[in-house]
Amino acid sequence: MAVTSNRWVPRALTAVEQEQAKALFEREVDLIVPGSFDDSTGEARRVRAWMARTGDRAPVDTWIGLFDGVRVVGALHAGPHYGQAADVLSSLGRPGAPDARWLRAYIELVGSIEEVAVDPAYRRQGAGAALVRVGVAGLAHRGVRTVSGFASSPASVELFRSLRFTVGGRRQAVPAAFSEGLQTSWWDGVPEDGRYFWKALPAPGAAFGLR
Repeated sequence: MAVTSNRWVPRALTAVEQEQAKALFEREVDLIVPGSFDDSTGEARRVRAWMARTGDRAPVDTWIGLFDGVRVVGALHAGPHYGQAADVLSSLGRPGAPDARWLRAYIELVGSIEEVAVDPAYRRQGAGAALVRVGVAGLAHRGVRTVSGFASSPASVELFRSLRFTVGGRRQAVPAAFSEGLQTSWWDGVPEDGRYFWKALPAPGAAFGLR
């Protein structure tokens, strides 16, 4: 029997538990396909290596989950926008391109909620909301100023809208003001009902404005 909402206490996932979360994402998130987490294009590795060469350390991704016993039944993954950061990294030094200082700020201050999923047997009990609240609090605690992501289904659109995120319209990109001036774009194969969402974060410890 599914656990009740008052038992939802998200916590950080171990490396082994992250593998359970990835399997959950692959089953339940339409945009995720097997192998998506392998960093096959090396974007995250390139950005982390560049940060290390410049004397900084890339932020650690956020992996949190909810459990029924030892089984992960809900999970959230968040971190920097590595894909966009890798694109900018490739353009450093070109006329009109952002500089290294801007890129470091983008990596450190702009957060991305990459995936959120809950096993179907445990939905409509506040699990998704609990994951997002804890994930957003963690991002704010490490100094992230804005967070955005893509909701690929009507249910996820309603989740983020209920938590007071701004949800864009069809084919509306994340405003540049929420990504240090970088314009988010659409891509082929976007679900018809998918929408971007975004939110400015307060200082750590302040009220988050999440119901």
